[in-house]
Amino acid sequence: MRKIFHKNIIAWIGCLFFFLCAGTVRAETPGETEFLKAYDLEQAAGDPGQAISYYRTARQKALPLDPELAARALYRLGLCEKKRGRLAEARDLFSQLLKETGTASAWQEAARRELADLQAQMERLRIEGRVVDLQGRPVSGAILLAGEWTFEPPVLSDAEGNFRVERTASGQESF
Repeated sequence: MRKIFHKNIIAWIGCLFFFLCAGTVRAETPGETEFLKAYDLEQAAGDPGQAISYYRTARQKALPLDPELAARALYRLGLCEKKRGRLAEARDLFSQLLKETGTASAWQEAARRELADLQAQMERLRIEGRVVDLQGRPVSGAILLAGEWTFEPPVLSDAEGNFRVERTASGQESF
């Protein structure tokens, strides 16, 4: 009798171990599959453009049932737009997140940080171009002055004549 009892205990422990290692069985939240696919595209594949459509679908499916997943998807949408250089769109998404989530939400704080970073980026002036001579050949080492010449260092064109100027916007700039 004691031998059978021990075998049953060992069998139950084995079953418990299997379920713990294999993961729990649960119903999937609507939108979760799309969110995971989007996250994989964004992070592993480095394709925020493709991830956007999956995040939008995940958000739509999750919105009525899982506001946490919907908020996560909206946050990731904002990050994808930011990565693509679409700063105004990212700003709008983070602002929407602030309106839709509770004040104690971790997403509120994350959205505020992103909005502050976006504001700083959007206040920067970026100009890229190419310096060429009258025959259209690139001019290497051309000196470009942008902004207040006494405060900002000059920019030199590279071997192909390309240059990039990045300054804090002050309202009116001259070259």
